[in-house]
Amino acid sequence: MTESDICIICCNNIIDTYTFPCCQNTICTKCIFNHIKHKLEDIQFKPVRCPFCIKLLEYYIVYKICRKFKTLELSKNYRSNLFQLIKYRKRLDIYKLDEFLVNDKIWGKCMDCPTLVQIDRECVNAEGNIVELKKEMFVCEKCISNTIKNDFYSSLPYKNCPHCGVLGKPMPGNCNYLYCDDHRWCYNCLARLPGDTYGHNHHFWVGVGTSAYDFKCRVTEKSIEPTHALEVCSCKHCCKRGGSSWYE
Repeated sequence: MTESDICIICCNNIIDTYTFPCCQNTICTKCIFNHIKHKLEDIQFKPVRCPFCIKLLEYYIVYKICRKFKTLELSKNYRSNLFQLIKYRKRLDIYKLDEFLVNDKIWGKCMDCPTLVQIDRECVNAEGNIVELKKEMFVCEKCISNTIKNDFYSSLPYKNCPHCGVLGKPMPGNCNYLYCDDHRWCYNCLARLPGDTYGHNHHFWVGVGTSAYDFKCRVTEKSIEPTHALEVCSCKHCCKRGGSSWYE
């Protein structure tokens, strides 16, 4: 047995090989299938790339591997996603994805239908840390009306905005960083927040995996980190009260 007989991914003896056309690395077909399956079953939409040179794999490769392992539904869904994002008509159109998938957005499938939904990356990537994506983060406009009727969202109480007093609560697919007009506030603790990443990300960052989608923040968790809550606000509502909050 030579080194070339061993799959460099799983370290097992290669019985059925697959060679990447982009970089000529060879692995077993089971490993390339697991790689594709992992990408296509993820909550976040991610284009399938070569695990070695990171070059986008053309759709026909994904299709052939899925057909071999009798999971054509995966390749069908992937193709549907491609049509939603780019005008996919021929093989090389796949490379348009790199231009389309900008770094400040995260794409994922709606929790209730196959529609792809984008959310702001900064909202779920607080302070550069990895955050666990949840299916509830991705809800398309058509499904919001149905999702909002479920027990979880319908049971959430409305709270008064600390700036203007208007009632508000997070909607499906939105985080707990709420805004009314020209100001921002936290649904969890009713703190007035700055309209930047310190209010949008840092205020809600209380540990690994947390984000503004969680119903806790630095105030509710009594964190020793800066809360970034505003003691004095200059919005048009708070200015009428000399900068104090709605409840004072």
